[in-house]
Amino acid sequence: MKLITTLNELSGWLDTLRRQLVAPELSKVVQIAASTEIHLDACCEQIRRNTQALTGVEQQLAQVGLQLERIATALEQPQSDPVQAASPVALLDPVPDPQATNAGHGPSDTRLAELPDQTADAPAAPEPQVHEVSGPQEYLNRRQIKVKTLPVEDESDRVLIPVAEFLGDRYTSLRTLLGKIKSNMQLGRSFTLNLKGEPQDLVSNVCQLCTKLHEIAFLEAYNYQKSPRYLLTAKPTTLPKAQNFFSGKWLEQYILLKVKALVARLPAVRGEAVAFDYLLNPQVILPNGSDFELDLIFQVNQHTLWIEAKSGDYQQHISKYSKVSRLMGLNYDHAIMVLTDLPRESCDSLSALFGMTVLSLEDLESHLMRTLQTDLETEVRVS
Repeated sequence: MKLITTLNELSGWLDTLRRQLVAPELSKVVQIAASTEIHLDACCEQIRRNTQALTGVEQQLAQVGLQLERIATALEQPQSDPVQAASPVALLDPVPDPQATNAGHGPSDTRLAELPDQTADAPAAPEPQVHEVSGPQEYLNRRQIKVKTLPVEDESDRVLIPVAEFLGDRYTSLRTLLGKIKSNMQLGRSFTLNLKGEPQDLVSNVCQLCTKLHEIAFLEAYNYQKSPRYLLTAKPTTLPKAQNFFSGKWLEQYILLKVKALVARLPAVRGEAVAFDYLLNPQVILPNGSDFELDLIFQVNQHTLWIEAKSGDYQQHISKYSKVSRLMGLNYDHAIMVLTDLPRESCDSLSALFGMTVLSLEDLESHLMRTLQTDLETEVRVS
């Protein structure tokens, strides 16, 4: 019994000794760890402050660079032009007088690089005479919008013009086919289209377009089974040229064809030839330094019109287009957005909300004719 008691006392004494020997070492380790943690926190805080300081310097440098670019652009412009003499900030404000902002008077020399005529395959029509006008590029310059690049037209664009015209003229009956192509072209998947019960003219238009697309290899495969199945099978190519065409290039080409044909008829309306010039898909730099691409900007005499075309989603674009139209100094009738798949009532609502004309494809020609006739009649009265 005494032995057990003695062993227990010895065990307790050993535990006490162990704690006395180990505790100081553990305390030192804890102190070192705490000190290291504080040091690391201080380093992280310093890194964060340095990062914030560098970010602020970068932002200041970007602002200085933008201001220098605006000053250089302003110095390049003739000081006699009241629009050019205005500060870059003032150009961001909406112009209160739409008629004045659309007048477009400027130097007589045209800086616009001549683009090849794209109407070789269009129905024969008298070409509008091109007089000396300021041109859309000079108009953009006066609004502090710089043309950065212009696309180079190649021979393949001419080949696609008849296809674009066929698709645009018959878009109502070809809308479903185009949707099938667009939804399958990224992966080059085959698709089927059931034409049973459809009107004969719709079936004919669909088959004609598929034949044209197959001939130029935009459809890798195409087959139509007549009665009793009335089933079309096709496989779109994944070529970038074809995808660009189906995604909206066809619509831009079609609108340009219609504009050219309409301008060719204007001399008979006005009694004398008019000047005509345009830019298709110019890459521009806005006054705030942002990059932007215009679909089509053109001038008839000194009257400037801008058209943006969308065959798909438009919701994320229309607000931006409305702001750009104000930067360009274009009023409601001269800033136009064409939507292929929206009913007229919805177009009218969007026009009222965003301060620019939103049109269906079938309403574009009548709006352009009405607007240009008004512009030219006003021009005659003033002269």
